[in-house]
Amino acid sequence: MPTTTCPCGTTVEGADREALAAAMVEHCGIAHPEWGLSTQAALNFLDAFDRLTGPTARLDTVGPIEVRPAASCVADVVSFFDHDAFADNPGWASCYCRCHHVAAEGWGDRPAARNRDELESGLRDGAMTGFVATVGGRVAGWCNASRRATMPRHRDDTSADDQTASVVCFVVAPPYRGHGVARELLATTIEALRASGATAVEAYPLRNPADGAAAYHGTVGMFEAAGFDVTRDDDHGIVMRRTL
Repeated sequence: MPTTTCPCGTTVEGADREALAAAMVEHCGIAHPEWGLSTQAALNFLDAFDRLTGPTARLDTVGPIEVRPAASCVADVVSFFDHDAFADNPGWASCYCRCHHVAAEGWGDRPAARNRDELESGLRDGAMTGFVATVGGRVAGWCNASRRATMPRHRDDTSADDQTASVVCFVVAPPYRGHGVARELLATTIEALRASGATAVEAYPLRNPADGAAAYHGTVGMFEAAGFDVTRDDDHGIVMRRTL
């Protein structure tokens, strides 16, 4: 009988894949109602186990870090999200960095395959702007720095949306964490955005992220060191901004 393990450590089982997903929804409805787990999200979670094959042990040292536009290596970026980016966090593996590009309503009902397709097409047609860090030719990290106009959760529907980039996500594969990958990504991203005609760049870090995963927006200290200033800090969150 197929089984899986909830992040809380509870073993869940079902007669087949669909039954297992239903059992997960039932378990989470009782044990973790705040998650609001949908059947599609449970199926995404199960699918992640079949494709997350990347290593999870952190490397003591890494070689030189190189940063390049994600549009120059789209297949490698998609493979990074397929196998490596969330090797230790399957619950987030269905996102493919699409959550900030779609309305919050209905997000939990999106199949991972749809997000994957939109990441690939977005990078190829310019609807998404990202940068990747590579070490020894292998993708180690990602930064999403698309125009604010493409992000319903951040745009303000003014003309500035087209000239403002929003840095919304850093993903570093487990072996490369703690080696400055995000800082290298941010430095190159800022210069590339300036060259692309962006007039400003925004970021949305949490003040006190609970853990490394929760700091996927980047940290206040990292953005301050890169010349960003806090322009908003209230119940809706922090906004940091740098003019280019």
